[in-house]
Amino acid sequence: ELWSRNFEVGKIWNMAKLTGMSEERFESCVESRELREGLVEASKENSERFGIQSTPTFVFNDGAAKLKGNHPYSKFKESIESLAGDK
Repeated sequence: ELWSRNFEVGKIWNMAKLTGMSEERFESCVESRELREGLVEASKENSERFGIQSTPTFVFNDGAAKLKGNHPYSKFKESIESLAGDK
């Protein structure tokens, strides 16, 4: 129930299937209070650590670069290449 308010479980399940995860394992994860609380805590910690105040925000290379908002592929490519030194 909590997951259905915050996430689109169907879309997550479709991605999980692509990795070979069984439906039983997926349901176990979705229903796990410990996992849910851990994800919420990790999200809070990372939001503070990287100064994330809006979604979407993409953090690269442990905070070496950050993109806030909706960007085209070219902007992602530019950010990644600048970190790799491949300008």
